[in-house]
Amino acid sequence: MSAPLRLATALRTAGLALLAACSAPAAADPAVLSLAGRWRFQLDRTDAGLAERWFTRTLPGTIQLPGTLPLQGIGDPVTLETKWTGGIVDRSWFDAPAYAPYRQPGHVKVPFWLQPETTYAGPAWYQREFTAPPAWANKPLVLTLERPHWETRVWLDDRPVGTADALGTPLPPAQVALRFSSIFWNTAWTRGQPPTTLGLLCDPRHPALADFPTDFHSNWQWWYLVSRATPLRLDGLPAATQPIVQVIDDWFTARKLGLVFEARAGRGRLVVCSIDLTDISGDNPVARQLRTSLLRSLA
Repeated sequence: MSAPLRLATALRTAGLALLAACSAPAAADPAVLSLAGRWRFQLDRTDAGLAERWFTRTLPGTIQLPGTLPLQGIGDPVTLETKWTGGIVDRSWFDAPAYAPYRQPGHVKVPFWLQPETTYAGPAWYQREFTAPPAWANKPLVLTLERPHWETRVWLDDRPVGTADALGTPLPPAQVALRFSSIFWNTAWTRGQPPTTLGLLCDPRHPALADFPTDFHSNWQWWYLVSRATPLRLDGLPAATQPIVQVIDDWFTARKLGLVFEARAGRGRLVVCSIDLTDISGDNPVARQLRTSLLRSLA
């Protein structure tokens, strides 16, 4: 039997809890292990968990996930002095006689912010053990966290495996919804509706694009190419890596994404392109021209 793996997750601003699922994608039938159920957790009121390496120890509390902190009575009781994340424009709750019974200690009820009875805004840690199926051996794993709030860090068996920033966007860190869009697209208004990207940043002076007409930004010649492309996550490469064609990510996640980038490979160069350039028929001059430009730069 495989030894259990310990998964630790730290949320930087935790007004919400999360639902987690871990999966190892396969060709036709992905294997999914739901992590819903009882998790261990601990509020980190002094923000000491990272320095004290809480990901190496067993957390003392328990919480049901999916779920939220307020719905499970976790946090501080709401009072007249509670500091809310958003401002309160209507002051009648503080002053109007009709609300007086609901301002008394122990009987506080609020007509806003989803009427929570408790509140907490700050770091919180969640922990869960699971056993990976043997079929997952030597396969990449995808951890999906539903609606974590702001920065999320993940450790697996005391090893850091990733960090992501999101304002409750229910997307796994590796998922990028790419379409032809302008910088004015805003997922905060669309509740995470695709696309989750904001255009392209190109390097027209690079030899790889010498024979492909482009400005430093996306334009209509990129429409066909973007609709047949999958962005590459480049966060794990050296910070100095600059894609030749970079996808500008949504500002809530700010991932480093690329469609074309160059790297050293021994004594040579390697140009990686994640755009489908296999259709170079007469009806597709855009793909044909980009492919020609890339190959000429490597000749």
